[in-house]
Amino acid sequence: MKIMAKTFTAGILTAALVACGSTDEEEDTASGSGGSESPDTEESAGDDEGQNESDEESGEQEEAAASESEITLIAAGDDQIAYDINGSESVIDAEVHETAFGARLKLPEGLELEDLEGGAPTAQVLVDDEDHDLYGLTMTLTETTILDAEGNPMERAIDQDRELDMEKRMVGNRGHVENYEAFYMQAGAEFDFYIRSEGDASKPGSWSEAIRGTDYVNYEFFKITDTGKYTVSVMFPEESADEDFVAKATAIATTFEAPEEMDEEEEEEAETEEEDQE
Repeated sequence: MKIMAKTFTAGILTAALVACGSTDEEEDTASGSGGSESPDTEESAGDDEGQNESDEESGEQEEAAASESEITLIAAGDDQIAYDINGSESVIDAEVHETAFGARLKLPEGLELEDLEGGAPTAQVLVDDEDHDLYGLTMTLTETTILDAEGNPMERAIDQDRELDMEKRMVGNRGHVENYEAFYMQAGAEFDFYIRSEGDASKPGSWSEAIRGTDYVNYEFFKITDTGKYTVSVMFPEESADEDFVAKATAIATTFEAPEEMDEEEEEEAETEEEDQE
């Protein structure tokens, strides 16, 4: 099955999402992703030919760590979500919703985006109406920021392969995950990569009523930035995972947008406005 999903044309989304079903320990680890890893050091110019060959082999293994995306991004109107199943394209009416932390997401009419309190900035879509065609869907958007000792955002060099490898390890270490596969998104997509996993929601975890006790499917989309990451988690019961359900759910996820990053002058103006309001 080839899924075709539409995306926004606006700015880069700065919200990251913690996967629904992660344990508290996993969420704590995710919030510090990249913060404790040392940057790769440059190798000396005197490395021998054997070492170079070893590096090339290692690079080939890293490239094979993820497959090409099975999701094809297509355009749609501002009030629509488009998706494709086996060459047949469908469009559904949608509305743009915005989180408290500035992320935007298109949702089919009737669905709501709720901001959650506590922890990293997070918003969630929960479909608990048994009559809805997306019943059982839990979509979670989370912004994760790496902070230095003083609590300020800490910039780091981005290594996509290393980030992907780390996220794969985190997913694989969840006790309820039974199998998973990683995919690189296309160039120009909002997200850098995603991981599709399957697992058993009868095991310990944080589950919605519709998912608890069932086998589940989870798509986690990641956007890596120089100060953190943004994740959209799309989880639903495996029994709901027909082509139409998966196409709609992943199409919604790929409409995820971040607020545009402010330059230094805009940040100063925003800080001044906040001080004036106080």
